[in-house]
Amino acid sequence: MMLERVELIVVGETERAGLVCHWVGGTVTKHAFTRPVRRFEQLENFDKLLARVIDLRSQGATAQIIADALNTEGWAPPKKDSFNAPMIHRLGTCQRL
Repeated sequence: MMLERVELIVVGETERAGLVCHWVGGTVTKHAFTRPVRRFEQLENFDKLLARVIDLRSQGATAQIIADALNTEGWAPPKKDSFNAPMIHRLGTCQRL
């Protein structure tokens, strides 16, 4: 198969993106992927993430406990593989938790 054309589709400024490959002969394949973004605010579910952080903080959780909980729950920060305590502190400072 030979590739005829490729389309890159980005959902707003979020981490969600897709690739559409148009092959010679008419076959089209679609591939979704997560692209890196620079800021928390660019995450598609930023409001839900922030609400979860606020909820955990209101329960008295430390930054490390919050980071561990977010990692266990499958949340992903921008630019990194997992959350850590300093990241939660920065997020809290920026959002005035």
